Amino acid sequence: MKRFKILAMSVCLLVAAAGFAACGETEPPDPPGVTTYVYEAEDIYVSELSGPVFSGEASGYKMILGENITYIKNNSNLMKSISGGYFLSYFNGVGTTLQFIFEADAASEGNTLLLRLASEWGTLKINPANIEIRVNGEAVTYSELTVSGEKLSDDGSHSAYKTPFKDFEISKDVKITAGENIVELEVLTREYGISTIEKYGPGVDCIKIKTTSALTWEKLFEENKDQIEQK
Repeated sequence: MKRFKILAMSVCLLVAAAGFAACGETEPPDPPGVTTYVYEAEDIYVSELSGPVFSGEASGYKMILGENITYIKNNSNLMKSISGGYFLSYFNGVGTTLQFIFEADAASEGNTLLLRLASEWGTLKINPANIEIRVNGEAVTYSELTVSGEKLSDDGSHSAYKTPFKDFEISKDVKITAGENIVELEVLTREYGISTIEKYGPGVDCIKIKTTSALTWEKLFEENKDQIEQK
């Protein structure tokens, strides 16, 4: 398993009800003993990731969008929905895998995993056949997710990120082991119910884990955000 290269281990972001309000949502408080952890997609190891764009390919930190992109920054409703102000786009290359690696102080079962997504390519149908979600190497069975986006034109042209990001519940039965854990998202196919055009794919904002375990992980974005593309 690839290890992150960073200067220090950062304590994870601990989010209560007030934290969700910053994402443009109101969430009920967690039950006693349960904490919701938000692991930002821009904090993962991105140096070897890439995905097709309109002409060519985006790779590494060029895949991180948000406050650095003028049209996104100027859309207040969209910005309010973006946890941490940034997300990963161009998650559309077959075989591309996002890895969220974290440490847990103790094993636990019955944990809830959520995925926060948006679409710049019309409404996408995400399911285990096109994006596999694994926890510690085991594929998670989840119901199809409908990720809403602006309607595409007749020729399938890009519609851009306009519809706010939304949380999708993946599972309420996630097992966490003591020590290192990994949540992986892998693109299996570009068939999302609208087309197989190679640029299609969802924007990934973060994962959220509701658990009784205490989680920590390495945060890369603060060390490298000066590398993101400004537009």
